[in-house]
Amino acid sequence: MKVHHPLHVLGLTLLATPALAERTAPISTADAPALRAHEDPSLGDLRAGAIVRGAELPATERAVLQRVESTSPDLGDLRAGSVELSDRDLTIIAIVVGVVLILVLL
Repeated sequence: MKVHHPLHVLGLTLLATPALAERTAPISTADAPALRAHEDPSLGDLRAGAIVRGAELPATERAVLQRVESTSPDLGDLRAGSVELSDRDLTIIAIVVGVVLILVLL
């Protein structure tokens, strides 16, 4: 397997950039109205960065959850965001990091 030097890859990338830039052109003023005619406003909620507020829990459900949480301390272990890595997980992470470092250094 032939490994390319990073500077060769960077040089080829810099040479290819003008060619790729010519493929994308701004939308002409004649095409813009036709594109707006096909626009679906209902898709606006699916755009990246759209803020959608989730449904709030009713007070009765909130009270039930608080009561159950106080009687079952093991429920805290099921919460999202609790990260406890086992020895096996740490071994796998170390192996992956080692392989990536070897590939980067070669």
